[in-house]
Amino acid sequence: THFNINAYDNEPDISTTLIEGSVKISGIGQHYKKLQPGQQAKLGKYDGDIQVEDNVDTDAILAWKNGFFSFNYTDMATLLRQIERWYDIDIEYPGVLPDRKFGGKISRENNVSEILKIMEESNMRFRLENKKIIILP
Repeated sequence: THFNINAYDNEPDISTTLIEGSVKISGIGQHYKKLQPGQQAKLGKYDGDIQVEDNVDTDAILAWKNGFFSFNYTDMATLLRQIERWYDIDIEYPGVLPDRKFGGKISRENNVSEILKIMEESNMRFRLENKKIIILP
């Protein structure tokens, strides 16, 4: 069995993605789902509800093992959470995040200043305060 679990504190769900074999995910009580390869289960941290998605991009999900961030139509909130975790920084966005999607692959060996340059090229403005990046609306 080969699978990936994403259970970070700053993520709204606990995600389990099955690559090979079989995994059973349990929710609240006796509620469970059995995954097939290529499926991802998202367990709601607050309600214990399990949602299963078929045919997920397993290459993007496992990119971290190969030293990459991989984004495929990724929303801004998800992208910023990954950057926060990897570089051990705080990112703040006053107000509502825009409904923007991102795609591409970035080496995790890049330092945070290189990531900030990419963000600037995507028309994102920000300011730095110690170990905090404040995204400007």
